[in-house]
Amino acid sequence: MVLTEVEVKKQKVVEDPKLSLKQFARYPDSTVRGKITILTKGKYPGSFIPTYYEEARKIIVNAFSANFNDGFELYFTEFQRQAARLKKEALPFEPKTKDYKNRNCSGEGLERMVAMQKSIMPILQKYIFSSNLGHNRDNIYIKEVRIGAMSDLHLFDSTRNQIGLLKFNFTKTKLKDHEAPLSLLVLRSFFANVKQLKLEPKHCLFIDVFSGNIYNAERASAVTELAETSCREIAAQWPHIIKPNND
Repeated sequence: MVLTEVEVKKQKVVEDPKLSLKQFARYPDSTVRGKITILTKGKYPGSFIPTYYEEARKIIVNAFSANFNDGFELYFTEFQRQAARLKKEALPFEPKTKDYKNRNCSGEGLERMVAMQKSIMPILQKYIFSSNLGHNRDNIYIKEVRIGAMSDLHLFDSTRNQIGLLKFNFTKTKLKDHEAPLSLLVLRSFFANVKQLKLEPKHCLFIDVFSGNIYNAERASAVTELAETSCREIAAQWPHIIKPNND
């Protein structure tokens, strides 16, 4: 008798309510079906995590963290150069492949940042920047739901005191009505409750790259009740979310 070993991949299950920042921020304004999809992806995460814009995010964050005292235009010249490089490197690959999308999408993201130069310049002149990339485990609990809370950049004043944060959003999908303020509420709450650092709302920024819009957290407190209500709903629904049929 010949025994054959068959490798069976187990579906990962997240037992306690846990969502990424984007999943949570889009949840309240989603349809019933959309909410179920968000919770299903949170409870049964797949092995593939899209990283189409991560190269653009790294290039931008690392550039701003260099903190040039003047010549901010050089940032955008470099973004344009890097965009052209990435889009050229994408050409040998099939458009549906990850190798193509990662390069081409990041190239497009950098091009959109170049288009935002006029809006971004006042921010560059106001703050000293420090990268927060790599802190993927930053999270906060709201009503027993764990939510990702990683900002991209920390913002400091001239005396090197942290006074704010910045988060980039690269997706082309139009923001939900409460997506920006909910994102900023979570990020600011992380600093207040975990880091014991109270950041002024006007210095907490969310940049939606493809729309060209910049938001601050001055409206974030208005969505506190919405966030808490949503988290109670998520916690109640979580045990009833069933494993998706991938057959």
